Amino acid sequence: MATANSFVFHKSMENFMDGDAPDWDTAPIAMALLGAANDCVATPAALLLTDLTLDESNDASYTDKGDDGRVTLSTTVTETGGTVKFTASNVSSYTALDPGLDLEGILIFHAATSANVIDDGSSVPLVWVEFASAIDPGGSDFTITWNASGIVTIANS
Repeated sequence: MATANSFVFHKSMENFMDGDAPDWDTAPIAMALLGAANDCVATPAALLLTDLTLDESNDASYTDKGDDGRVTLSTTVTETGGTVKFTASNVSSYTALDPGLDLEGILIFHAATSANVIDDGSSVPLVWVEFASAIDPGGSDFTITWNASGIVTIANS
């Protein structure tokens, strides 16, 4: 992977700018660490998680709400002078991630749930954050520290 291709999915950008659902500030927002076999970069127009090939980490120690490889985020959205910033609390200490899965990036999505389990058929992809190069966690702790300026900053001009 030569360059990092991070972006907001097309429909999510439209919803974000129009103020339509899902509400990024109060809706359940989650993330998943994905391996190289995902197709997020090739599918920026995806409307639902079921439109994507995910290649998720599936280690049992990396779970939330009954879904392997997914973690609910504590998010904040602020708007100042036409600039909207989306950020989340840092995520840390996942131990023993799949030692054979090289991680390519993070998928952030609106996590629609059914019976307290994330429903891919109703969950909306929001942001793809690609790493500059693949990461092999090798079974060690893995920490995600978001940029203090925000995961996404959008100016409406």
